[in-house]
Amino acid sequence: MKADLTKYPKLKEVSDRLGIQPFWLWLVIQHESGWKPTAINPTTGASGLIQFMPATARALGTSTASILTSDINKQLELVYSYLLPYKKKIKDIDDVYFSVFYPNAIGKSNNYILGSEKGMEYARKVAKQNPANNPDKDDVITVADVKKVIMDKAKSYGYNPLTDFFFRLKKQLAV
Repeated sequence: MKADLTKYPKLKEVSDRLGIQPFWLWLVIQHESGWKPTAINPTTGASGLIQFMPATARALGTSTASILTSDINKQLELVYSYLLPYKKKIKDIDDVYFSVFYPNAIGKSNNYILGSEKGMEYARKVAKQNPANNPDKDDVITVADVKKVIMDKAKSYGYNPLTDFFFRLKKQLAV
């Protein structure tokens, strides 16, 4: 199956403003909510296109309840506001996903265990709450686990990592 990026014109606008490839953001949203603006995680209370956590929604001046009543375009503006502080850290598709899923993992080594900065009990909780990001189904999620999940999903939608090289080159030449 191929990603249809033309279906969401606001996606390109937001991606351009963030200086990222539209596919990167498209895939994150596809992975988190399947592009369903009313998606909700009953375990964490996360909602919307990128599964905004309640505290994150409050920090953005809204609530998860309000997000659930917002259309895709309004949510994409919230996504932009959320990702803007990470703009300079985002270098690839993994960084976009980590910005949404677990920002502390941006730039960490492949063997870094998500949640370990708060102890192994917390790391196991992160893994239990996020089974889709734990391909080996052990009791923790590493950066490598998440990168594998994201790349496998990206390739299933026709993604070619070589396009990242040309995207970064074009961006560098524009500076």
